[in-house]
Amino acid sequence: MEFRGYQSTYLSSLPDPATTPVFRDHDSFYWLVAKCCATDPADRFASADELRSQALGVLREVVAARTEGTSLTSAASVSFTTPAVSTARIDWDQLPSLRPDTTDSQHAWLVSLAPGEPHERLADLAKAPEVSAEVLLARGAEYLLLGNAEATKEQARQLLTLDPWDWRALWLQGLASLQSSDWADAQASFSAVYQQVPGELAPKLALAVACEAGGQGDVAEGLYRTCAQTDAAYVAPAAFGVARIRAAAGDTEGAVRALDLVPSTSRGYGEARRLRADVLLAGSGKDLGRLGQALTSVDGVRLDTVEREGLTARILEKALAIVGEIGPQPETVGPYAAREATLRAGLEGSYRSLAREAKTREERVALVDRANEVRPWTRT
Repeated sequence: MEFRGYQSTYLSSLPDPATTPVFRDHDSFYWLVAKCCATDPADRFASADELRSQALGVLREVVAARTEGTSLTSAASVSFTTPAVSTARIDWDQLPSLRPDTTDSQHAWLVSLAPGEPHERLADLAKAPEVSAEVLLARGAEYLLLGNAEATKEQARQLLTLDPWDWRALWLQGLASLQSSDWADAQASFSAVYQQVPGELAPKLALAVACEAGGQGDVAEGLYRTCAQTDAAYVAPAAFGVARIRAAAGDTEGAVRALDLVPSTSRGYGEARRLRADVLLAGSGKDLGRLGQALTSVDGVRLDTVEREGLTARILEKALAIVGEIGPQPETVGPYAAREATLRAGLEGSYRSLAREAKTREERVALVDRANEVRPWTRT
């Protein structure tokens, strides 16, 4: 890159990203270069291999941004596991986990510990031959499972005392803050991790979650989109994030486009199609076409009877109200003609199917009554 003053003003510093296009457009690249050029050598990458790993991650991100729409692959991270989210909402315990450091002096001892409940694990961890970084991280993870955010943060503080440059302590602190709904601290922690390992997507996903929860939807959406377009393993959780933000803004089409990013091979595909139907139903207004799209969104998706018939009933209820107000229409709502008699018959069928699945007599009777009330008038 070329910029004026590199032999004078910026002899030992970098220009402002806001005035440098390549930095402005590629934030991860800026932090990669900034860490390479840190004034204190201790703040730079510890090895060429560490730099190589992060540079490759940044390269994938830049290439993905420039070739949007191409087929995605997934790249295994040396620092984080891949996200395994298949639900519409992501919380601290669904974020990628830190991979263990196999060079840690207590790694072999930790692997030998038997699995158990958090209290049992903490008792075992208190007997560690040496309080190493991995031991502190393991303790922090158990305290998180117990919902003890302050104890988790204490393990992070001890880790920073042990090694002030260990960014994993900041990750642990961010998870604790996310768990306790301290959005500002979670954002600060995950942002610091992002700056230390700019080629990793996990900090970007975590930061997006913290920003979304903290009311910074625009920032969160940008981070979600970066994750979604860079790595196939991140598409589902990131697409759900974008969809939530777009739906909250009243942008039904934008939310649907985001959910359509989730491929049929993803574990989150079924959830994406269910959420797509809900988004279209909520944002349908008086548009029967959107109601039809909502109904067909779950075609081919494995749903139990209660889920499928419940969704069908909600869609047909709304369609019936619209047709009752504006009269019969030439279009269809899925397989149902937009006519009162047809919609009533379909709705009656859904109510009766739900009644057969009811868990209590009261619920069954109420559903049968609704079916009888909505059924088309006949002579029988």
